[in-house]
Amino acid sequence: MTITIRSASAALLLCTLLALAPMPARASLFSLAASGTISENSSGDPTIPIGTPWSFALTYDTAAPDLDFQLTGMPDPTFGRFTNAAAPPAMTFFHYKAGSYEVTLNDPVDFGTSAAIDITFTSINGIDINIFAPNFFPHLAGGPVSFHADFARFTPPPIFSSDAPPTNTALGPGSFDDSNVTLLPPAGVVSSNRLASLTLSLSGDFNNDGTVDAADYVVWRKSFSGDQAKYDAWRTNFGGTHPAGSGSALPSAASLPTALPEPTSALLLLLGAAFGCRRKSRVASRLPSSR
Repeated sequence: MTITIRSASAALLLCTLLALAPMPARASLFSLAASGTISENSSGDPTIPIGTPWSFALTYDTAAPDLDFQLTGMPDPTFGRFTNAAAPPAMTFFHYKAGSYEVTLNDPVDFGTSAAIDITFTSINGIDINIFAPNFFPHLAGGPVSFHADFARFTPPPIFSSDAPPTNTALGPGSFDDSNVTLLPPAGVVSSNRLASLTLSLSGDFNNDGTVDAADYVVWRKSFSGDQAKYDAWRTNFGGTHPAGSGSALPSAASLPTALPEPTSALLLLLGAAFGCRRKSRVASRLPSSR
């Protein structure tokens, strides 16, 4: 099977995308992931017994506006509140799993308008996550379930640089002095205060080199092909860079062209990267298919 390049404009778009790739761009999605073992179950529901391994992942958009003024009456530089009640929505993906219990939210609409990420930026650096999506969480203890997680650092040095959602990819389980990840059914809690892992990463940077580029598409195709959420993160952040361990916000630049390829046509991007667009004036009329 072959794919025909129908016009020179397709080749020009490809080279434009690749030329932009090394530059700071509109990379704004970050993924916070953690894992551990359930240490408390006071709900009376045996679905998730103590000792069950759990994990969760949340993808958030650092371009989301700070809505702290809705609670404080005016902007507060020591407190950030990020919800899906404004554009762009703060949360785009969430997954939690503990044994046989599992929930996935893969559309910003799934979170409703009550879910929130709250950031404390005082002598305490803290992340507080609350998700209320009763239509998606399987019931426990005979009723609806919500999710709560909080991570706090009480001692210097600070690990945040502002009250914005963190972008410090050096964060790990030892970055916080107190951590709790909890399911809240109608009665009691299903909780853990012991972290086995915690990572913060630039979404779509699958090879962890600080840049979202064509090489990450190769990783997606080999390891995550079919995972639309991961592909969407790569597509959104394509061209973005982030120095490892930086706590500063990403530089902003003009948005990438809107015609980034879908998974099938994205193969053209990889082929262009391989040739470095050095032969763009002699683009072949036929390229191998994605199969």
